[in-house]
Amino acid sequence: MLAQLHTTYPDATAVTNATDATNAAVAPIDEKIDVAHIRLMGDDRCVAMLGEFRAADRLLVSWLQQQAKARRTVDFEITFNDGCVFCGRYQYGERARRRPSLSAFVRHELALLAAQPAGSIDWSRYAVDTF
Repeated sequence: MLAQLHTTYPDATAVTNATDATNAAVAPIDEKIDVAHIRLMGDDRCVAMLGEFRAADRLLVSWLQQQAKARRTVDFEITFNDGCVFCGRYQYGERARRRPSLSAFVRHELALLAAQPAGSIDWSRYAVDTF
């Protein structure tokens, strides 16, 4: 399932002189942009604000164990340190082969977006920890 994409990205700052422009063109940015916070909204009006994917994955397991539903849906909003926001919907269930992993789902969706030609955002720059 492809995430419903909503992004907010701050305006890029202009390079101030020719030397900076040359250096920026030569040296690619290798540093990954980390997550500032993750907001989860469950299908039963549960809302959580978390700081890392590991905590989000644990919470999804907990929500699944608390209810007798075989399938759950959670809406998520991930804000990165540069202000970029990635939103979507993740469905998971207790009959899955693996435990719920929002981080693996988001990593997969961002890889799909990064593979699309000429997007306005370089999604490969964003760090998503998978456990």
